[in-house]
Amino acid sequence: MNREQIRLRVEIGRLVDDVLCDRHRYGEDAVELLADALGWSVSDLHWCRTVFVAYPERQLARLLKRPMVNGHVLSFTHLAWLSLVKGAVNRRALCERVFAESIPASVLADEVLAMIPLDRTRKNRRY
Repeated sequence: MNREQIRLRVEIGRLVDDVLCDRHRYGEDAVELLADALGWSVSDLHWCRTVFVAYPERQLARLLKRPMVNGHVLSFTHLAWLSLVKGAVNRRALCERVFAESIPASVLADEVLAMIPLDRTRKNRRY
């Protein structure tokens, strides 16, 4: 996925955020309808929203320009997992490690999941 595709996903995340913040206007099932219209899963739309909420536009632009030591740029999956890290300082520190060590998204996922306590009252949902 290239930078423009990532930006598109973040823009979709903005739309999802708008819909969720104004359920009275859009209706309770608006996210599901949007998912159907796009041919995406509701889960994918929530990931887009999670990244949108976590990264202001300027910060996202900087992250997408910066290569890791292996020359690759962050993937949307990297951004999604990093967005689940609580606290900007913690997120920034882990992000710096990803850049410095070229941590693959799959390894990052394991690290982030180990940091997140499971909420059994929500059946382990993260959204």
